[in-house]
Order: sequence, then C-alpha cells, then structure tokens
Amino acid sequence: MGGDITGKTLVPVVQGSNGKHHFNFQGQEFDNVTPEDLENLEGRIMNAGMYPYRFSQSEYETLEANPAKISDLFENQSQGHLGCVNFDTLVAEG
Repeated sequence: MGGDITGKTLVPVVQGSNGKHHFNFQGQEFDNVTPEDLENLEGRIMNAGMYPYRFSQSEYETLEANPAKISDLFENQSQGHLGCVNFDTLVAEG
C-alpha cells in the first residue's frame, strides 16, 4: 500500500543507558531527549507521515543487522495504523 495511506518510514528512537532517547528526524539529530519531551516529538514524527518506534540500544543493533526484520516491523506498524481507516468511506469519497 502506498505512503499516502500508510506511513512512509520508521524513525528509530533509541533509548540510551542514561534513560534518554536519541534519533534522527528530517536530517536533524535529537540527543538526550527526555521521556517528557519525547511524546511531543513523536507526535511531530507521526504528523510527518512516519512511525516513531522505540528501541533499546541492543534491540536497535539486532534489527539493524537484519533488514528483513526491519521490513516486517514496518509492515506491522503500517497495518496497525490502518485499523483506524474506513476503507468504505475512502472508496465512496473517491
């Protein structure tokens, strides 16, 4: 399914050993993001048509080494977000 209906990519949000998160979004590095600030930033990511996904450092390294798992994760995320789409309405509206 195309990116007009599903998200376009996953944005890995990696939790460091200090409990803070880091990620790259639209070419900007975000480091030492507190859990309080993360929720707002994840909203910005979703509004841009992307899926933020939280990882521990070890989970991120494991997935980075296995592109097939990354693809599966993206598919699962996009299908989960499609649950709120009413396809009958989309078809009827055109």
